[in-house]
Amino acid sequence: MGRIMHPDTLWRLLSWAGTGSVLGGALVVTAAVVLGPAEWDGTAAVHWALCGAVVLLAVVWALGAEGQRPEGNEYYSLPGEGSGPIRAAAVLVVCLALQVVLRELPEAGEAGVRETGWEGPPPDVLVDFGAVSHLWYLAALALLAGAAVLAVSGRPEPLRPAPGQPRIEALLAGLAPVVALAVFAVPTALERDRFVHTLAEPLSPAESPVPAHADEVAWVWEHPEEGSAGEVSVAATDSGVLVHGARGVWALDSRDGAERWRFQPLGEVLWSQVTPDGGRVAVLYRDDTRPEHEQRSLAVLEADTGRLVGDHRIHRRVDHLLLTGATFVQVAEDDSFTVRSQEPHEEEIRYELRGGCEQVGAPVAAGPRILVPEECPRDEEAPEEWFPQVLVLTEGGARYSSLELPGPVEELTAAPDGWSVVVRYAGDEPGALAFRGRTGEVVAEDLPAGTVPLDGERLLFTETDEATHQAEYRLEKPVVGEPGGEVPDTETLETLAFTTRIPDPDSIASSPELFAALQAGEDDPAVLLVGAWGSDPAAVPLDTAAEGLSPDGSPFGVALAPDVIAVSGLSAGDRAHVIGVGPGPRS
Repeated sequence: MGRIMHPDTLWRLLSWAGTGSVLGGALVVTAAVVLGPAEWDGTAAVHWALCGAVVLLAVVWALGAEGQRPEGNEYYSLPGEGSGPIRAAAVLVVCLALQVVLRELPEAGEAGVRETGWEGPPPDVLVDFGAVSHLWYLAALALLAGAAVLAVSGRPEPLRPAPGQPRIEALLAGLAPVVALAVFAVPTALERDRFVHTLAEPLSPAESPVPAHADEVAWVWEHPEEGSAGEVSVAATDSGVLVHGARGVWALDSRDGAERWRFQPLGEVLWSQVTPDGGRVAVLYRDDTRPEHEQRSLAVLEADTGRLVGDHRIHRRVDHLLLTGATFVQVAEDDSFTVRSQEPHEEEIRYELRGGCEQVGAPVAAGPRILVPEECPRDEEAPEEWFPQVLVLTEGGARYSSLELPGPVEELTAAPDGWSVVVRYAGDEPGALAFRGRTGEVVAEDLPAGTVPLDGERLLFTETDEATHQAEYRLEKPVVGEPGGEVPDTETLETLAFTTRIPDPDSIASSPELFAALQAGEDDPAVLLVGAWGSDPAAVPLDTAAEGLSPDGSPFGVALAPDVIAVSGLSAGDRAHVIGVGPGPRS
């Protein structure tokens, strides 16, 4: 018959197992604190209280170790003898560990986004993708189990077991929970998502951006990381300014330039864009921890708060992406495309050609529509006769309408809201026309070169004279004619003329209310021209716009955010800076 373990020995081994569980839990707590991002404020008071209780338990556990010496292979103290203080400390650890377990339990079981400390209105909170929460959960479970055992069995006596079997048994009993805990904690620590993603409270109507002082630098934002000079660009959202860089994206308050939220993934940010309505931001980033064929991910965030809408894996065959208000379009190198919802767990829709048509160009997003250039047979009986058209799809990929064109599509440009679309076509009589992207109705014909569609169903005409160094910009409004009748000429709303240096065409940012552009020469300092249509634009020299800032050599970026014009391309030292300039007096 096998040997029966003495009850005293069993209690002592349980005490050592409890000690090992507490030690393992303390090591995992240390890992959670060290590996957690510095900005993470998910460590609540109960977490720090638990850490203090564990320290207290360790101190009490170590008391009384002096003077204990084993004699031979026998124990001479009873199990838990003199362990009243350690039992009290263990009960405290049990109570606090239980609270941490209950707090972390919902998040530890989720593989997706964790929103830490979300109680009532959302505070400025780091969203961690589960790893730190899972470490706290495992640590609290180990501390709960170990402290509960110590509360019952007391401290193992003696603290230095006799050589031979007693010492081996104590060592195995103490190491067993540490090894078991490491099996779960080490993969979590190694595969943690070190994203930095903060959230912001929604702007209330009373807190919405207010106009800055006319034509003055209202605020300056400094990039938080060194070496960022020349790496950032700007875009406008419906609630502020978005700063894009290879290291992340930052949402700024257009009132004062303060950071509202940020999204910094572990890998490089490859691309970001604001949805046509300005309400969401899409960020394409690289995740080197994934298999090679799906290392790119697209995070869709609320522009106001930074809250995650969905996170999607992007296959390597996808060449580029387009955004609508509720979906995104994955375009392959051969211009074939699929449509996916920005919300998670939605079915992917692949566009299929119909009626014998052939796609002859990449699709274009136009607000809530997707435009596809095609060539189609006139009819089945005369397949040799083809005509060009622009097919209009809904943002979900369903066919909506089509527009036949006089010639093959050369260029298709849409305003962000999708109302104005300019298409240039080739053929025997090449030209350009404008149509409503949402309906397919032609609203302007025989457009001049350089016509740009703007929000609010407006068109920007540009006329430049290189000989006289003059440039004129006209804000035009299409006039809707009678159904089936001729298309009327556009109506000129406002005009801006420049008799000095011609603004850089790539820097022009315009809306139905504001105009902004950069004048930049090889020898002359760059000047930002800002103003409202119908008023004389003011000039803001960028080399002296803000003290200590200078152009960093990268292309300037201009974005018309709510009541402020954001400009990138400036730096101080090796840090990138963005300035906010007041839009000037309204007409």
